[in-house]
Amino acid sequence: MSRHFLGAGSLAAVQPLVPGRIWYRLNEDAAAGRTCASPPQRGTAGRYPFGVSVPIRRVLQAGAVILLAALIGLFAKSVIDNQTSIAADVADGGHPMAPNFTLQNVNGHGTTTLSSLRGKPVVLNFWASWCDPCKTEAPALQELSQKYAGRMTVVGLDSQDDTGDARDFARRYHLTYPLVHAGGSSIYHRWGLSGFPETFIIDSRGRVIHHFPGEVSAADVEQQLKPLLGNA
Repeated sequence: MSRHFLGAGSLAAVQPLVPGRIWYRLNEDAAAGRTCASPPQRGTAGRYPFGVSVPIRRVLQAGAVILLAALIGLFAKSVIDNQTSIAADVADGGHPMAPNFTLQNVNGHGTTTLSSLRGKPVVLNFWASWCDPCKTEAPALQELSQKYAGRMTVVGLDSQDDTGDARDFARRYHLTYPLVHAGGSSIYHRWGLSGFPETFIIDSRGRVIHHFPGEVSAADVEQQLKPLLGNA
């Protein structure tokens, strides 16, 4: 006897010759698209193929968990990386709040917290000891720090640098204003830096109001500071 698909038309033709219970089963199979030669199959969705041992299954499950965690981490990083930087916000005319930080002082004694300086303007200068323009502007920042002592604060943030080299830099240029060191690149990216040096002017309320993307002179900084010093 040949094996073939029993369609609805074929069943109608043989119905009078088939007992009731067998007829019911054949009709059910035809409706489900099954042939007589292909009995109903048990569901295997979500099961491992035969022959996969329990230890291997556990390794596969652990790998899936690790992969999921990695994907979540990449997503979180992309969200952070894609947020608007301080430099971009200021360039668009905004006055964003300066992100707070607490960083180790370059001299190795204690820390400096940016938010603790609110109440007076802050000149936040990003620099590195290997940066040539930083060597030129350091004396100007020291001059401003002394000229407006008690009315504003200069903070030098050393980044992507060796702390020992930063200390040598501070001694060489006789810098007395607070100098802090940031490891890694998160602060660099958060502020939207494109190189060194870069300087931000922060008002007494903690808002970033101006950005200098490059070397500054004392006159450049004073021009932005003077309107703020009257309210300090």
